[in-house]
Amino acid sequence: MHGTRKAAERAELRLQDQVEDGRARVDRPTVGELLDRWLEHARPSLAVKTFEGYERIVELRLKPELGAMRLERLRGSDLDALYAKMLDEGRAPATVRQVHAVAHRACRQALRWDW
Repeated sequence: MHGTRKAAERAELRLQDQVEDGRARVDRPTVGELLDRWLEHARPSLAVKTFEGYERIVELRLKPELGAMRLERLRGSDLDALYAKMLDEGRAPATVRQVHAVAHRACRQALRWDW
């Protein structure tokens, strides 16, 4: 019994390490959960203004449109539809490129985390 307890404690420590560095898999995360986790993960390596810009894009553009969607269901066509909608609403192409850059970075990180 004592060996089982030690093994469980080691497994718990490994999981805590994975959670702390972003490698733990969230069960069926949403796009919004990914974006929140990615912002938290990226924040230490970003300049303050850069982080604030990314956060604004996440909160004003990505999460309202895609945040509730399960990450596993997200397709390139969903992002293309968002970009087309933004252009139809009169958003500048540069703004659409910024939104794409944030979405791309977050999705690339999701792949690294095996989400």
